[in-house]
Amino acid sequence: MIEGVKSGPVPRYYQLMEFIRERIRTGEWMPGTPIPSERELSERHGISRMTVRQSITELVNEGLLYREQGKGTYVGRPKIPQQLISLTGFTEDIQAREQRPGARLLEAGMWLA
Repeated sequence: MIEGVKSGPVPRYYQLMEFIRERIRTGEWMPGTPIPSERELSERHGISRMTVRQSITELVNEGLLYREQGKGTYVGRPKIPQQLISLTGFTEDIQAREQRPGARLLEAGMWLA
């Protein structure tokens, strides 16, 4: 059974989602590493594989996990946070990330139509 959780108003799939989030938040499960299989999670927590699948699907939809067909489910890479408080241009956005903006001419020529 899931530690510290009893049957109640919180759905089991959501409880498992929180368990997985906590493992990722604490660094126990690092980005790019596989999570336990649906079967392992089902047996470890005493819940059905359908419930485990529902939890994993929700976390995949959130971008916290990703699946590779035939290989398994992995912890996703953290996304670069973007605030939508104000719109900025390319230069301001790159400078805010402490990078150097620039441009480079790849080709120059004259075309007649």
